[in-house]
This record gives sequence, C-alpha cells and structure tokens, in this order.
Amino acid sequence: MPLVVALSVTPARGGQTREIVVNLPQQPEPGEIVELPDGTRIIVDAVRPSSRDGIDAEVSATRYS
Repeated sequence: MPLVVALSVTPARGGQTREIVVNLPQQPEPGEIVELPDGTRIIVDAVRPSSRDGIDAEVSATRYS
C-alpha cells in the first residue's frame, strides 16, 4: 500500500519552497535520492510523522535535478 507523503521541496539553488502531496511506495530515509511520479528527483533532508488526516509522513527535501 502506498505511503501518502507531504513534501516540502526547496530548489537546490534557492528559491521558493513548495509543498506537494504524493504517494510513495515506501517511507524515504534522510540522505536518500527519491524520484517523484513527475520525474523530479529530490534529496530527503528529514522525515517526520504527520498529525494531518490522510498524510502518513511530512518530508523536507531539496530538489536534486
């Protein structure tokens, strides 16, 4: 069953952070490079449990490519 994750993604060269909600096959780990369904690659900075309904985890990440 996919994991519903709220991602806060910051561009590698700075800029505005955006939040998106995606389904991932498993919970990512800090330092891991993850490819999102739209092809964007991110480096996971931190993972926290979520208190929001319908969201399994809160992830902060930096856009990799």
